Amino acid sequence: MNAKNDLLDKATLLKEQLNKMGPLPNEVVKDLKEDFYIKNTYHSNAIEGNTLTLYETKAVLEYDITIHGKTFREHAEANNHKEAIEYVEELINDDTPLDQRTIKDIHAIVLQGIDRSIAGKYRNTPALITGANHTPPSHEKIQDCMDNMMDWYENSRNLHPVENPVYYIQNLLIFILFLMGMEEPPDY
Repeated sequence: MNAKNDLLDKATLLKEQLNKMGPLPNEVVKDLKEDFYIKNTYHSNAIEGNTLTLYETKAVLEYDITIHGKTFREHAEANNHKEAIEYVEELINDDTPLDQRTIKDIHAIVLQGIDRSIAGKYRNTPALITGANHTPPSHEKIQDCMDNMMDWYENSRNLHPVENPVYYIQNLLIFILFLMGMEEPPDY
């Protein structure tokens, strides 16, 4: 058996063990969710250059505090990111299928109040990743890449529950679908 299968088997076993423990208390779920919102928002925004610290992100999200010396954009990025996570949770709870419109809607939420001209639209300029060997597809090929990925997604239901989202997210990251409201094309 290879390492990937070993890890997937371990994930399955751990999930089964967790299920046997019964549901977590509501207060624990609430605390875990809040922690996830804060840490996920902080790390996602920091990758894009947001300078809010982890504790500042917590203050913005939980107490709607404006941090002195931080831009409107940095505050909006934090609030929008949390709203996008909540939107994805709604989609999951409603069992809404993932499609390209939904992906664009999530991007539009992330950029609301920041840059309406590119919110919810695939990029229309080249993207560069400084220091990387990978070159994202040209902006002319984004639609074809997404069409192919959605076809793959629709036909990949037999994968392990961990594999499907991992492959999906990996492709989204490789494609660099969107600009993030920067003045110049992204240079990751």
